[in-house]
Amino acid sequence: MSIRRGSSCAVLVLTALLALAVPALGSSVSPANAKGGGAIPAARFGSTPQTSSSLAGYSPESSHWVARVSETTTIVVPKIKNCATKKQAVSAEVQLWFTDQGNSDFDQAGLLIECVRGKARYYPWTTTGRSSLQAHPGDKVVITEDITAHKHTASVQDMTHKSVKSTYTQAGSFKGGPYFIGLVGTTSVPDFGTIKFSASTVNGQPLAASSTRYDRYRNSTLLIKTTKLAAADESFKTIFEHH
Repeated sequence: MSIRRGSSCAVLVLTALLALAVPALGSSVSPANAKGGGAIPAARFGSTPQTSSSLAGYSPESSHWVARVSETTTIVVPKIKNCATKKQAVSAEVQLWFTDQGNSDFDQAGLLIECVRGKARYYPWTTTGRSSLQAHPGDKVVITEDITAHKHTASVQDMTHKSVKSTYTQAGSFKGGPYFIGLVGTTSVPDFGTIKFSASTVNGQPLAASSTRYDRYRNSTLLIKTTKLAAADESFKTIFEHH
């Protein structure tokens, strides 16, 4: 089954699978009015974390569509503490903006970290669906979004158990731009402790110091805290604070 990123079908798949929000970041520009040329949505920059109802992580600095974008990060799967019987979920992921034949949208791929009926689950996923196999706490997982002029690839690969993965490849006429690396979600947050995002790069370069940092809040309650960049600006941590 092939699902175009900009289609309503893709949105339905994401909503049913993850119940995750499309992040707005700091821009009023949407894929619908970006129209595939010139500037892409720009984040707000500065050393002070921005607040978000759905994001904890970093939005890399970028202002224009380019023909080649490679955005990647590596995490170690956490062990959820005290799984609740109600739904709790976050997704550790990479996102980017892209255009394909004049249509503009964003794509995301990641590791779903959730509690369902009191049981912890860890599934790699891309826009078209999730892996049938689960990752395990302690596994190293590499998440990548890659665009060239003629191909768009999303990959979530468990490096500890190589059969655990989710990948997607689509041919087209693409341009893109980096968008976000970190945790995304709108439901109650599972107690994952700390997740470290390492080897986080855009086109092989570390995240710029001017990238926007986001902490996730529910009203005035801090849910997930994001640390400052470390390890040559390629590493940061997201820390559970509240469900």
